[in-house]
Amino acid sequence: MLNINIGKKIEEVLREKKFSVSLFAQKINTNRNNVYDIFKRKSIDTELLYKISKILNYNFFELYVGHKDSEKILIERSSLVTVDEQAKKHSKEIEHLENKVATLQENLRDKQTIIDMLTKRESKKRK
Repeated sequence: MLNINIGKKIEEVLREKKFSVSLFAQKINTNRNNVYDIFKRKSIDTELLYKISKILNYNFFELYVGHKDSEKILIERSSLVTVDEQAKKHSKEIEHLENKVATLQENLRDKQTIIDMLTKRESKKRK
C-alpha cells in the first residue's frame, strides 16, 4: 500500500505556490476550516483531487501512478468533464426547445379555435 499523505502534499504545494488558504477555499467552493481539514487527510475523493490539481496547476495523481499514466488520467478526466458539460448544455437546449414546441402547439390550438369560431359565424350569416 502507498504511504502518501495527500493532505500534507496539497498544503505543501499550496504554500510553495504562495496561494492563500482563503482564496483556495473560495476556488474549491468551501471555507477555510474545510481546507485545513483537507490538509489533515490521508486520502481524498478523486473529483476533489482533480479540481485541486487544476487550481494549483499540480498533478497530484503523479504521487499514485507513473507520470505518463497520471497525465493520461488527467486528460481523460478533462474529456469526461467536457462531455458532461456538453450533455448538460444540450439537455438545457432540449428543454428550451420542448417549451417552444409546447408554446407553438398552444398557439396553433388557439388559432384553430378562432378559425372554427369564424367559420361558424360565417355559416350562420349565410343561413
